[in-house]
Parts: sequence; C-alpha cells; structure tokens
Amino acid sequence: MRDMEDTKLDRDQIMRAALQVMQSDGIDGLSMRKLAARLNVRAPTLYWYFPDRASILRSVINTLLVETIHRVPDSDDWRIWLKRFGEELWQTNRQTPLVTMLLQSSEFNDQETFDLAIHMLDGRARHFDIDRLDFLRIHSDLQALVLGWAVYFQAGVTNRIQGFFDVDQAVKDGIQGIISVWDMRLKSRQA
Repeated sequence: MRDMEDTKLDRDQIMRAALQVMQSDGIDGLSMRKLAARLNVRAPTLYWYFPDRASILRSVINTLLVETIHRVPDSDDWRIWLKRFGEELWQTNRQTPLVTMLLQSSEFNDQETFDLAIHMLDGRARHFDIDRLDFLRIHSDLQALVLGWAVYFQAGVTNRIQGFFDVDQAVKDGIQGIISVWDMRLKSRQA
C-alpha cells in the first residue's frame, strides 16, 4: 500500500470507490477496510475524509441526488422540468440499483439529505409559476412512482415483465400521468 503522503484522495474519489464496492458486494459488503483496499490506502486514511461508513453512504445519497437534479435541463415549464426530473431519477435508479436500499434506511437517509433535496427543489419551484407545496407534492408523487419501479427493478421483477411490455415506457407513462393529473388539478383551481 502507498503511504498517505503519496496518495491524492478526495471525498468524491472515496464516494465513487464506495459505489463500486457496493455495486459488487452490496451495501452490507462495504467496509472501511474494503474501501481502503479499493483505493490502495490504509483504512485509517479514510477517516481523514469521513468519520465513519454511514457518513460515506449519506454522502453517496446526496451526491446522487445532486447529480440527478443537475442532469435535468433548464426549462421555463414546470411540467417539462418535472417530467425530465422523473426520467433522470429513473435512470439513476437503473444505473445504481442500491439507491432504493439506501433511501429505505433512516441511518443513511437523514435530515441533511431531506434538507438538501428541499433546498434544491425550492430553487426550482421559485423558477416556475407554481405553488411551492404543489411542486413538492408532485415531486414526491414522481419519486414514489420511480422508487416503486426501482424496487421491482432491483428485485428482478422487471426482467420478468419486460416480455409483456416495455418497463422504461411504463415508467415514462406513469411520470406523464402524474404530471397530467396535476396539470388538470392546478388548472381547475384557477378556473
């Protein structure tokens, strides 16, 4: 192993390596020792960057959230933005299936993560001509839909039903359905 002085680590590099370990060994398979071995450092080196394994996992969740939101192109229409957000969220869950398990854990999905999500979504809601609470509710509806499909995906159910219909299209249809219902609901309030 290299000496700590020779190793150029940063938090992002550690989180990326943690994702690789989790994707190959599962969330329970992530240990500071395995992560250090993947990075070719000694385990105590990681404590310079993260106090414990749980803080790494929380940072992974936060990073995936931020990356997902940043991949959504700007739009002046809340419907378009939320549709693209839902689609990007689905892609994040397909590419990183362990996200659903991380989000189910109160240890890793903490108040800081919730506050970060609300802060980022509030920034978007102010950009659109839509009530903040409605925007957050629509986001939550989309999140629940996508996470439900992601659980199916992670459990292998989507592989079995893919023969009956296109799962990606079903997710997109669900996203569009939620947005259409909310669009009608909001328009009826204005009438």
